[in-house]
Amino acid sequence: MIQETRKSTQRGVTACTALVLGSLITLVAGTAGATWGEYSAAGKTVLAIYAHPDDEVSAAPVLSRYAREGATVKLAIVTDGGPVRDLEALCSTEALGIDPPILMGFEDGGTPEQMREIKGAIQALFEEVQPDIVVTWGPEGGYGHKDHRIVGAIVSDVFQEGGENVPEAVYFAGVPHFVFDAFAPISQQGFGFKIVWGRTDIDFLRYRIAFTEEDRDAAVAAAACHPSQFSPEFVQDVGNFFDVHENKVYLRKSHAKGRKRGSLFHHGHRGYFEGREWGDDDD
Repeated sequence: MIQETRKSTQRGVTACTALVLGSLITLVAGTAGATWGEYSAAGKTVLAIYAHPDDEVSAAPVLSRYAREGATVKLAIVTDGGPVRDLEALCSTEALGIDPPILMGFEDGGTPEQMREIKGAIQALFEEVQPDIVVTWGPEGGYGHKDHRIVGAIVSDVFQEGGENVPEAVYFAGVPHFVFDAFAPISQQGFGFKIVWGRTDIDFLRYRIAFTEEDRDAAVAAAACHPSQFSPEFVQDVGNFFDVHENKVYLRKSHAKGRKRGSLFHHGHRGYFEGREWGDDDD
């Protein structure tokens, strides 16, 4: 009787072990080629919304990577750059392997006077495209350009209102201090870029999206599509700039959802919860 019980128990353990191993094999097979914390982009829709043709270069390796991995990647340009810049934008999207640009046609430099109209157009764009995620300008607007800042703010405004067609998240690409510390420009444009471009503290940039040499080269090719804006020497600087990114583009969420709080000071101390990093429970 005892032997039969032992045999039954052993059979149960063996079956349980097989089940667990089978589940692990399925899990590993389903995530082959992925790093812990990464998910497949296939079937997703990424929408980049920027003020001008050439703004997309700031996040170009991410757009290239997700297109290469099977996502639908779209670029919307809010202001009208004219026929030459429209063609440059088309060239850039082809270099990145993404869909042709969506040209929204608002007056370049006139975003402060057109904010309501732009907001309505972006709401309609969300309804039409139904993106999973959106990438746009952060509050610094790159180097503080008013059109950059206003477009990013309007995208964030539409997102925070909520609704059926808003994306899962809006992301701002940022440049940590160490990148500019290592960046050695060769062009006059590059030197100006290094001086005026906004920096973001690395602790805010919690999304660090790896890119390949192929994505880096696609970003440089996209920059080369804008000769009305970028000199050949500055295009080289774009490559040098991404070379010191440690093969990552750094981003943060525009908004974070988390636990409800009754105080504005629940993060008064780092490590408020043992084993957690600052802000771990905020998104």
